[in-house]
Amino acid sequence: MMTDWTHQTGDRPLENKSDWALYRKKLRDLTLRPDYPDIPTSKFPQYPGSTIQEFDRWLYVESPAEGESVWQENPDWVAP
Repeated sequence: MMTDWTHQTGDRPLENKSDWALYRKKLRDLTLRPDYPDIPTSKFPQYPGSTIQEFDRWLYVESPAEGESVWQENPDWVAP
């Protein structure tokens, strides 16, 4: 995976390792999104430090309550 370098030990310590861990989890959980498999590339989660704002119809909930899905509809989303 292209982000494996963020979690290898050694000479590459990251200050934002937790941001990269969340990004990696979002990528792994894409198959749980309600719009999967028809997710346009432009709507994929953005890597830490990206200049592209991550604002989509579906929000990633890091710690969902029992019975909730990991991806929830964004209440602020407006259809184009």
